[in-house]
Amino acid sequence: MKSFTELLSEIAMNDGSGDDIDTFIHNTIMSHPNASMLSSSQIEALKREGKLFHGLGHNRNVIKKTLHKRIGAQFK
Repeated sequence: MKSFTELLSEIAMNDGSGDDIDTFIHNTIMSHPNASMLSSSQIEALKREGKLFHGLGHNRNVIKKTLHKRIGAQFK
């Protein structure tokens, strides 16, 4: 039987998407309207940041919102 913490962790990480986290982060970055204006180094930095948030236990909705805010802030 799983502990309560293990169950919460599974629920938080399962957003219904079958993509692995690297694919999810890449697709999230590229789905932003300003993605075409990002340099490759900016994209790599955003990917590292997304992986960091994932490693800290944030769910995919939080990662997506945060990355999109970061991209939007670069073009204000």
